[in-house]
Amino acid sequence: MPQCEAESYDNLVQANWRTERLNNIVLFGDSFRTYEQHVSEFRSSTLVDSSRHILAVRKFTREFAIKTVSDDYFGAFHDSSWHFLSLVA
Repeated sequence: MPQCEAESYDNLVQANWRTERLNNIVLFGDSFRTYEQHVSEFRSSTLVDSSRHILAVRKFTREFAIKTVSDDYFGAFHDSSWHFLSLVA
């Protein structure tokens, strides 16, 4: 899901808002860490609302950033990460 809006990620998490479902999610997309930083920096109520579920699962997410090694791919993959959700059942 690279370069989607926060609402798309938030909707995915919300639609799977049960431990057994969230534990099965591996996501390639925009950095949840970055969303968390933007919320704390800008304190925008719109951003907070659109990221509510992302922020809630952030502490249960192992995130591995993707390094963009070529300018040819920067636009598509900058700030992308693999996310592995793991909630204790």
